Amino acid sequence: MLKRAKVIAAKSDTSINALFNAELRHLVETFEAAEAGGNQNFKTLLDFSLGRITDHQALVALGIDSQEDLFLLMAQAHLPMPRLPDAGPLITLAYADSLDLLFKPGWSVALVDIVLHEVTRNPTPTNKTLVHWVENRRIPVLPTKIFQRYQQNLDTNAVSPRKVNLGELAIQETMNDFALVQPPKAGVFLFEDHKIARASFLLPDNCRKVSTRAFLLFLEQKGWLVLATAIERKAIQAGRAFSSLRFP
Repeated sequence: MLKRAKVIAAKSDTSINALFNAELRHLVETFEAAEAGGNQNFKTLLDFSLGRITDHQALVALGIDSQEDLFLLMAQAHLPMPRLPDAGPLITLAYADSLDLLFKPGWSVALVDIVLHEVTRNPTPTNKTLVHWVENRRIPVLPTKIFQRYQQNLDTNAVSPRKVNLGELAIQETMNDFALVQPPKAGVFLFEDHKIARASFLLPDNCRKVSTRAFLLFLEQKGWLVLATAIERKAIQAGRAFSSLRFP
């Protein structure tokens, strides 16, 4: 991140400090202006970005009914954008009792709706852990048309709805949504499945996909984690068949 910030600063003929000061000034001045005017909207967006309130609570507090409007407001407020875990990293970190590692870089965390459905719908060694974590940490859930149609097909009971590749399609939909707002939202998609690694995502410039192992190594390199392999070992010892995937 620091290396990329240096590149941006050099291309903009400025310094990293100047970039940070500009963003911090925007945050402080926006917060103070809203507070002085008795407007709680920015505080609501900040609470949502930090995971203090759910997306539903934010929608009610802001008086809007569209998830798209909510995330557009977050982008306009220059607030941190979500990290999007696939099912694999969530399950591995749940086995290792280390889900909170997702917060270490200081980014906000969100789940794609169908991913949450996938990891909590059936009784597993980790489904209750994940349900409690999402509820206690108030993790925002990003809605997709893919999952909405899947649920509608379930409700009709006409035919068994398609399940193959729905997760990948929903993730692609979310990435597309990130790219289409102005300014585009940044997103880091965590994955663990070999199928995801090979998937031909149309990856927008503002999105990245990173494996669980690469994410843990990143935390170790930053000094936010003592040993990445210790998390892998803990998950395996708890019964997780951790992926051998090695992907940056």
